[in-house]
Amino acid sequence: MAFLGGKTDKVEYNAAVGKLTWVGFIVIGVPLMAIMMGGLFYLIGGIRKITGLGKDEVFLPR
Repeated sequence: MAFLGGKTDKVEYNAAVGKLTWVGFIVIGVPLMAIMMGGLFYLIGGIRKITGLGKDEVFLPR
């Protein structure tokens, strides 16, 4: 496994896989969450613009 630095010991290998998983979460998860939040705000803004309702009226509990 070239991306793990050629670790042969199980403890070192598990630590490297754990670090790789955590870094992958940051690299993939954080930008994805930001994009999804932006899309949600865009969608809510479009709904408010089309319907003419205010923020409180759009989020009115039913």
